[in-house]
Amino acid sequence: VLADFHTASDTLEFQIEQFTGQNRKHQLDISEFQSYFRMTNQALELVELYGELGNSVIRDSLVFRFSQRSNLSYFQDSVIIQAHFDNSIIDSRDLAIFAPQLKSLKEKYSISGDFEGKVGRFSVRNMEFTFGNRSILRGEVSFNGLPNIRETFLGLNFRNSRIEGEDLIK
Repeated sequence: VLADFHTASDTLEFQIEQFTGQNRKHQLDISEFQSYFRMTNQALELVELYGELGNSVIRDSLVFRFSQRSNLSYFQDSVIIQAHFDNSIIDSRDLAIFAPQLKSLKEKYSISGDFEGKVGRFSVRNMEFTFGNRSILRGEVSFNGLPNIRETFLGLNFRNSRIEGEDLIK
């Protein structure tokens, strides 16, 4: 269900009150999706976002910036992602769309923070990342080299964090 359509110049915006579907290419079910949507020649914005995608739940805002719409066809190299996640739940099987090596982990992660960058090189600030039964990482992290996880460099700056050994063994 879509509502409140507005157009002006290069801008299309509307409220997505209820949306379901499936990304057939990646076999990713979208069981619930709500957001305010704005599309311009240089950005696609989803604010006040709530989405149940695959086994993950995404909350808050997601913005894709590009120099022209055709850049969306070259997503990994040409689109800058800016996102604020608030207590989002990410399933490793869904992340496997971008990094196939993660598919076998079958783990769920809770994440809050501010993301910025392209798929191959991005950073997360004000991060709170929980995994396993009692592990939590707070701080900043950067990734350079995705989607090839074996060739990815990490920059880590944690504070007030805890990693439980049993959470790493799984």
